[in-house]
Formats: sequence, C-alpha cells, structure tokens
Amino acid sequence: MKKSRFVLCCSLVLLSIVITGAVCTGGAKAVKVRVGYFPNITHAQALIGMETGSFAQELGPGAKIQAFLFNAGPSAMEALLAGELDLVYVGPNPALNTYIRS
Repeated sequence: MKKSRFVLCCSLVLLSIVITGAVCTGGAKAVKVRVGYFPNITHAQALIGMETGSFAQELGPGAKIQAFLFNAGPSAMEALLAGELDLVYVGPNPALNTYIRS
C-alpha cells in the first residue's frame, strides 16, 4: 500500500510541475507535453484525459499533448529516463525499479 501511495504522490508532483510550468509561460509559447500510458483499463485516467481533451484544456489554449502508447512498464520508464517523455503512467514496480537503478 505504501508503494502505491509513493508512486501516486510522485505522479501528482510531476503533473503539478508540468502544469505550473505551463501556467508560468503565460501563453507566450505553445506548451508540448509528451505523455506515455498503456491503452487498457488500468490507465483509465490517461485514457479519459486524452479522449475528452481535459489534459490539454487544463494546460491552456496553446497546449499540445502528444500521446505515446506502451504495453510494458519497463519500456515506458526507459523512455522517461531517455528524455522522450515528460509524464508516464506506470505501476509501482517499474517506478520503484527505475528509481533504484537511477
């Protein structure tokens, strides 16, 4: 239970940093956020946010969100570490394994 809370907190902190950065730009330039997630029910937040456009709406009119689909947590975390993603939805195991390795 503590591991999932840790991952949830880290995800929320990262998302708030991205949103804060978008707000601080004041609309001067377009914001591009690269989001990775799995195309299944376990990542319903990402699926709904992308489908309804609520992510882009919260980031402002100049926001552009680029979606990247993954079918395994380790490959998604590798993309995050390589700088190819700004935000990724994964479970606690890939997140903790990557944190320990890095």
